[in-house]
Amino acid sequence: MIATELLNRNLLALSSRESRLSSLLSQAESSPDVFFQDARNGDPIPVIKKDGRDFPLHSTFNPIKEAAKFAAEYPTGGYIIFLGFGCGYQIEPFLKRENVNNILIIDSNIGYLKAQLKSRDLRKIILDPRVHFLIDSSAEEVKDYVLSHCFPILTGDIQVIPLRSRINLDNQYFSTIFQTVKKTLESLADDFTVQTSFGKKWFVNTLKNLKIAETATAILTPISRALVTAAGPSLESDLENIDLSNTCLIATDTSYPALVKRGIKPDMVISIDCQHVSYHHFMSGYDPSIPLILDLASPPGLSRLSNSPLFFTSGHPYSIYINRYWRSFPFIDTSGGNVTHAAISLAEHLGAREIDIIGADFCYPSGKSYARGTYIYPHFNSLSDRVHQGEYLFYDFVFKNKQMGEKKIEGETVYQTYTLNEYRNRLTASFIDKNFSVRNLSPYSEPGDRITRPLETGRSVSKTTQFFGSGPADCSWKEFLSLYYARLIALPTPTSPLAGYFEQISPDNRALWLTLFPAAAAIRKQYSKQIIGTSDILKMAYTWSIDTIKRYL
Repeated sequence: MIATELLNRNLLALSSRESRLSSLLSQAESSPDVFFQDARNGDPIPVIKKDGRDFPLHSTFNPIKEAAKFAAEYPTGGYIIFLGFGCGYQIEPFLKRENVNNILIIDSNIGYLKAQLKSRDLRKIILDPRVHFLIDSSAEEVKDYVLSHCFPILTGDIQVIPLRSRINLDNQYFSTIFQTVKKTLESLADDFTVQTSFGKKWFVNTLKNLKIAETATAILTPISRALVTAAGPSLESDLENIDLSNTCLIATDTSYPALVKRGIKPDMVISIDCQHVSYHHFMSGYDPSIPLILDLASPPGLSRLSNSPLFFTSGHPYSIYINRYWRSFPFIDTSGGNVTHAAISLAEHLGAREIDIIGADFCYPSGKSYARGTYIYPHFNSLSDRVHQGEYLFYDFVFKNKQMGEKKIEGETVYQTYTLNEYRNRLTASFIDKNFSVRNLSPYSEPGDRITRPLETGRSVSKTTQFFGSGPADCSWKEFLSLYYARLIALPTPTSPLAGYFEQISPDNRALWLTLFPAAAAIRKQYSKQIIGTSDILKMAYTWSIDTIKRYL
């Protein structure tokens, strides 16, 4: 078959699935650095000229046999990301596996790909509904794609498979992409772990909050400076010297009782935890005149504590759906996994250009977990008995982590955990490139935590909400929930492969399924000791969600 005919067949196949890439390839020139030779078994293999040398991308003896051996090194399925395409030989064995749910192919030179489309019939790969291409994509584009298309509840295991002969020829690009994919997958894994613990709780709490969320009308006005209080041990000493002049005091829920005991009234309090423990922060009472900023998935009773509750949306899929299809709530970044991170996001959206933080230690100095006055003290005192006294409970709370690290800061021993270090790293990474100043004033902070910089003139200020509040509801909460229920009932039954099913259904139906994924993750954990297919897990999540909604209608 002549090259032009092969190219047209491949491009036509590609246009039916990835029209933009097909269009770009039609206009691109084939790379002059690529030529083809026949392997000993007669199959064409691409060879790349570089620095006066020839580099074949597949076996010069039998690329099909080589591909079978290569695939045997990766026996598991799930979501597979191939770095480097070559001529696709190494990918074809994976197409035969039913346990492979998705395949993403990443390469860096569209001219190389066009040359390969002229040499071999690649329609078997192109037309498989599980396969997608990213060619010449930036690291940020790869990250965005993986975040929006890779759902562990659907895809199962996620693995990255390099074509060494290809990535060695463009090592800088592929190294950058690999690091981006690695960090993105770590983030997805962390998020999935959280979903397995709280997926059902998010859904139920959100349902329970809809009624009051419909009528919550609190509005926050812009600010220029903010002081955020966290609940670490250093809060005790730092509270003695705080300057609240011309400053908005934003308290995390964990730090609120410590402020109250010292007669300090914050301007607002933020809470993001969906667990019952959130109630403990307010057991000693709450001043109803203080605005309380709550995630839509917060425990439902919290909103009744304040005369001015204000709900926000975060990254929970059902929360996002509500924001799109019912009522627009302000967004706060909770991706850091802790309430201090969310409080800084709130300050940013209120327009603060200078943000100071106290009590954010991200460690256990001398083995101490929280500042005195926070919930943990009365809670542990109520649990203590002759066998397990308060001191034992505090000690166990800190040192039950077997991977505890320690170091000295000015002669004091501080203990660190992976989770606390991740909180610190995410906080620093999230705000490092923003045009406002953030200072962590904890004596246990590290140099990177004190992000102080002159505000840049001539640079656009980060987007802020002039008035931080919710938009009007499109209908009553009960009408919205009834419509949501009806849309779930009308969802087309999933078919195999799931990748093809989700590609074929409408965006609105995909959005509906996304709202059920956290509950599905929780159900997968619930049945972790049993072998249950993804389709069955989704059906169980669907049934559970339908039954749960019925109870509120």
